[in-house]
Amino acid sequence: MKWAIEPTLIGSVIEIKTELPIQWKIADISSSPSVKILLSLHSHYLKHITAQRALGGSVYVASETVNMSLCVLLCALIAPAFASLSWGPPTEDQLDWWQDTVIYHIFPKSFKDSNGDGIGDIKGITNNLDYIKGLGVKTIWISSLYESPDVDSGYDVSNFTNIDPRFGSMEDFKELLGEIERKKMKLIMDFVPNHSSDQHEWFQKALRNDSECRDYYVWANPQMPNSFLKLPPNNWEIMKFWLDLGVDGFAMRSVNLMFEDKDLQVEQPNIIFDGTDCIRYECLNHSRTRDQPQVFELLAYFRRKLDNYSTSGERKETRILITEAYTSNDEAIKYYGFGNTSDGIAHVPLNLNLVSDLDEGADVFFTAISNWMNNLPAGAWPNWMVSSLDETAEIGNQDLSRVATRHSPYLADSLNMIILLLPGTPITYYGEEIGMEDTNMTFDQIMDIKGKMAGQNRYLEASRDFQRTPFQWNSQKFSGFTNGNTTWLPVNQNYPAVNMEDKKNGHLSIYKNLVALRKEPAIQKGETFIEVIGSRALTFKRSLRGHNEGIAVAVNFGEDQLEYINIKEALNIYNAIFTVAITGNRSIYNVGDKVDPASISLEPHDGLVFKYSSSTASISLVCFTLNPALIAVLRYVR
Repeated sequence: MKWAIEPTLIGSVIEIKTELPIQWKIADISSSPSVKILLSLHSHYLKHITAQRALGGSVYVASETVNMSLCVLLCALIAPAFASLSWGPPTEDQLDWWQDTVIYHIFPKSFKDSNGDGIGDIKGITNNLDYIKGLGVKTIWISSLYESPDVDSGYDVSNFTNIDPRFGSMEDFKELLGEIERKKMKLIMDFVPNHSSDQHEWFQKALRNDSECRDYYVWANPQMPNSFLKLPPNNWEIMKFWLDLGVDGFAMRSVNLMFEDKDLQVEQPNIIFDGTDCIRYECLNHSRTRDQPQVFELLAYFRRKLDNYSTSGERKETRILITEAYTSNDEAIKYYGFGNTSDGIAHVPLNLNLVSDLDEGADVFFTAISNWMNNLPAGAWPNWMVSSLDETAEIGNQDLSRVATRHSPYLADSLNMIILLLPGTPITYYGEEIGMEDTNMTFDQIMDIKGKMAGQNRYLEASRDFQRTPFQWNSQKFSGFTNGNTTWLPVNQNYPAVNMEDKKNGHLSIYKNLVALRKEPAIQKGETFIEVIGSRALTFKRSLRGHNEGIAVAVNFGEDQLEYINIKEALNIYNAIFTVAITGNRSIYNVGDKVDPASISLEPHDGLVFKYSSSTASISLVCFTLNPALIAVLRYVR
C-alpha cells in the first residue's frame, strides 16, 4: 500500500493524498511508515485538540460505505518541514487577452535596423512582426520611443506625444499599429510618468517661471555631486493621446519614485554599505523618495481612467497597466491594488523575483516563486520574467545580466520552461528565445550614461549596455541586424553560433514548443503543485481539478547529473503514463519517449516537460484549521 504526502499551504491547509480504495481501514493507514511518523508526531496532543495552540488530533470521517476510518491530522506548524506548495486554479473566468498571451519586450534600438544607420527602428519592428507572431507571441511591449535627447537611453523624454526621429516618424508608428491590428496582435507602450528631460518644453517654461508649468515640477536645491544625472520629474498623463491612436496598454516605469517626502530632506546612508566609495543607487536609504503612499493613489486614478476608456468607444477591450517598481517583494505586490477590484491598480505589477541574481539552487528559486504566489491578493494574476533591460543599481548587488550569462545557456531553456508553464503571464526579453548572452565591451564602446558616469575603472558594475545589444538574426555581417557599416552597440561575437536562423541552436524550437503548450487547458486554468527534491531539483505539475491528465516539469539547477529523480512521489502522480513533451538541449530523452517517473535522469541545468495521464482516482484528506479546533474533510480527487 503506497502513500504520498502532499502538504498544501493555502492559509493553513494541508493535504494528504493516497491511492487507497474508497473503503479502507485504520490498519492500512498505520502500516504506512510516513503515517506512523505523523501519528507519532501528533499523538501527544490528542487531548488538546480544542486548545488554542492545538497541534493535532484524531477525527473519524465516513467513507462511501459507512465504514469509519481514521483521518490523520497535521498541524500547520509541521508543514514548513515540507518544501512544497500548492495553488488552486488562477481563475475560473474566461481568460482576458493579456492573461492568455506571452509579452515580448523589445528594446527598439537593438531589435532591427531598417535604414542602415546602425540603430533599430519602428520599421524594423513592423517588418519582423511575422517572426514574433511565429513564436506564438501575440503581444509586444516596446521600450521608450518618445522624442528625447537620449542622455538616459530615451527615458529623458522631451516630447511625450512625438516619436524620436531616430526610430522613425509618427506615420511609421501608425503603420506599425495597423499591422499589429491586422495580425490580431497587441501593443504595449512604455510610459514614463516620473520625470522628463530638462529639454522638455514644460521644463523650459518652468525655468522662465511659467505659472502653470512651474507646478509640474518639484523644486529643491540639489545636494549631490555635479557629475550625477539630474532628471527633473513630472506628474501628468499623456495616455489618452496614445490610446486614441490604438495602443493596448502601458508599462509605467519607475512608478515607486513618483512622489517624494514633502520636506525633501537629505536621505541617510544605507548601513549595509560602508559609504566610502559607493556609486550605487542603494548606497542611500531611499525611504523619503521611494514607495510613498501617494504613488498608489495616483496609479489607482490612472487605472480608473484606463478602465473607463476600455468600456467606452467602439473597441471595448481591456487596456492594461503594467507597473515597474524596483523594490521589495512585499512592496511590489501592493501594486496589484488595495485588496478589492474597485481599488485595482496594475494588471501586471512586474515580478522581478526571478530577475535577481539568485543562487543556482532549486530551493532558492522555489522561495522566489512562492514569495510571489503566496502573497497575491484575491483574484490577482501572476507574471514572470527572467531578464530585463534595466540597470543593476536599482536592485542592489543583484545582477540583471541576461539569463544565459547569469546562469548558463542550458538553464536559460529550463527557466523558460518554468516561467512559460507556471500560472500567469510570462514576459520574454528580446533574444531570450535564442539564448542571447551579455556582450563584452570596452569603456569606449558603452553608450549608457550610468556606465560613463562610473568611469573607466567601474563601468562594468554600472553600465546597462551589456544586455541591450543588437538582436542576432543570422550569421552574416553584424548578425543581420543592419545593412549599414556600424551598429550603435557591438554585436556579440558569438553570433555565428547563436542566432535566429541557426538550425543547430535548439533554444528557439524549445521556446516555440513551450509557447504552443500554453494552449493546454491545464496550463491556462489548472491547479499548480510545486516541490523541491533535495537542493537541486525543482518540479511542478499543472492539472485541471477532477481530470486525470496534466503537465509536469522537472529542472536540475545543479552542475552535475541527477539520476533516479522520483517526480512520481514528489508530485503525487501514481499509476500514470509519462510521455516526454519537450526536452532541453542536453537531455538524454527524446520527445515522445515513455519514461518511468520514479527514475528520471536530468543533465546539468537540464529541464524536461512531460504530459501525463492517470487512470487511478485518489483520495485527498484535506486538513485545515478553524481556530481553535482542527477539522478534517474527505475529498475525492480524480
